[in-house]
Amino acid sequence: MKRDTLWRGSALLLLVALSLVGTLLGIAWRRTHPARDTPNLTVTFLNVGDGDCALVRTPEGHVILLDAGSTQAAPVVVAALKQQNIDTVDLLVLLSPEETSIGGVPALLSSGLRVTQVWDNSVSGTSGVRRDALEAIRRRHIPSSTASGGDTIQVGEMLFVTALWPPSAGPAARRDPLVCRINYGCTAFVFEGAATVEAERDLIGQVGGPLECSGPCTDLVLQVATHAEGSPGPELLRRSGPAAAVFSSGPGNTPALAALHRLQAAGAAIWRTDTQGTVTVTANGRVSPVITAEHL
Repeated sequence: MKRDTLWRGSALLLLVALSLVGTLLGIAWRRTHPARDTPNLTVTFLNVGDGDCALVRTPEGHVILLDAGSTQAAPVVVAALKQQNIDTVDLLVLLSPEETSIGGVPALLSSGLRVTQVWDNSVSGTSGVRRDALEAIRRRHIPSSTASGGDTIQVGEMLFVTALWPPSAGPAARRDPLVCRINYGCTAFVFEGAATVEAERDLIGQVGGPLECSGPCTDLVLQVATHAEGSPGPELLRRSGPAAAVFSSGPGNTPALAALHRLQAAGAAIWRTDTQGTVTVTANGRVSPVITAEHL
């Protein structure tokens, strides 16, 4: 009788363990393998001149905004959101403290746009433009947190935004802007934003693997820094192997010829908002994404 009871108990524990493993594997699979009947993920790099602003619409209809452009570019961002009938941003990621990334925040919030939460960079030193942006967020009681390498935030059921850099401690923690990654099935996006050459070197040395397109990933789209001479460097391109690179650029912030040559040598398709207009990447997570550009 005791042996029978022990056997039943062991079998029950085995079933529970198998069920738990299956659940965990199912979660991991859903994070990297979208279902065949899911809508597309779109990432739109808005043509905001000398600034950065990327609009992400998830397959479930959630909205992520990475940077907000400059103060002067705010009307362009507001118009783009209205054109797509967007009145709520589920996550606003402020990759950089630069005016060209954060300057548009007050105008966006004054337009009536609702923001559910903010991910901020931890760069020390506060300019007047940055103070205005953070004050606009505080006045509207929007939950805000500082992101650092290794942090992940879930938007909806299917999409995860991961901060790759900077680390939570050390000199880079208060010096370098955020570098983030979004995975969707076989397509990945790395937002290098305003990363400097120094930040890129440290990122490669300490992060490594998360830059690469491995596992289900077959196509990586890289948003590259426009202003930093020497970026993106050969080692970052070798590690990440981007299928495409997008420059959020303007008349006063054009890509360096050396950077264009390095990307061409790496086999990456080059897209530029200063010459091609707004760039949109449409991904279904199963085949290579479709990239288009138009002057809106």
